[in-house]
Amino acid sequence: MTEAYVRLGSAILREVVRDIRGGPRGANKAHYVSAVGFLRTPLFEMICETQGVNPLLAKRGILQLSSTKEVPAVRPRTHWKRKQRQKQKRYHWAISPGKKMVN
Repeated sequence: MTEAYVRLGSAILREVVRDIRGGPRGANKAHYVSAVGFLRTPLFEMICETQGVNPLLAKRGILQLSSTKEVPAVRPRTHWKRKQRQKQKRYHWAISPGKKMVN
């Protein structure tokens, strides 16, 4: 292996790590999905082997980078239901459609 291929593989892995670390939110979503898909390819395994890294351990470590964010990627359903109930309670005083208002 020439030095150029080793540096290219290292640059590709750095880019994958950067895209995974950015998380699946906003403008980075397409890059995140592409990077996760790349982790499943034989090319990723080959690059890891040329770098002297175990592909399974590297994949696990890279995927853990996206799960270390403080903000959860998806809100729990219980939180969503609680917000819906709060909105319903806030408007409990609204007049029902069958009643008429008197001026």
